[in-house]
Amino acid sequence: MIQVKKTSEKATFEKAHTSDTGFDLTCVDIVRKNFGLFMLDLGVQVAPPQLHFFMLLPRSSFCKSGWTMANNAGIIDNGYRGNWFLPVRRISTYDPEMVFNEDGRQDMLESIAKECEELFLGKRIAQAVLQQNHSFHQELIFTDSLDTTIRGDKGFGSSGE
Repeated sequence: MIQVKKTSEKATFEKAHTSDTGFDLTCVDIVRKNFGLFMLDLGVQVAPPQLHFFMLLPRSSFCKSGWTMANNAGIIDNGYRGNWFLPVRRISTYDPEMVFNEDGRQDMLESIAKECEELFLGKRIAQAVLQQNHSFHQELIFTDSLDTTIRGDKGFGSSGE
């Protein structure tokens, strides 16, 4: 059982189709943090089933926005009961349409904030994917060496394109 508390009547926590993996989430408010970082309030607090957690990911259509999730994926642990937020940043800060103030400087932050609001407020922007926590009862053993595998320490594209 998943318990969901909506902190806004505009919030969603639903699947478009019963076969979908993720629950769609809507941006209900925007909190500006520091330069370029915005926290999109998703308006929900959730209690996942025991031994489970949620991965918070942008919806696939998010890639068309020119923005990115600031930490690429969010892990919402089983014991967290606070409001859910999606941290986002604009991929590029250059915008030829930005307004100049009297001093000739671009009022970049205001322009970016306005864009953020127009793109995300009231829209389905993220999805929550329920995952089982397989590492919950795993024993950790610190060692000086690991077993040998075919791949070894080769990474970052070493297995082909």
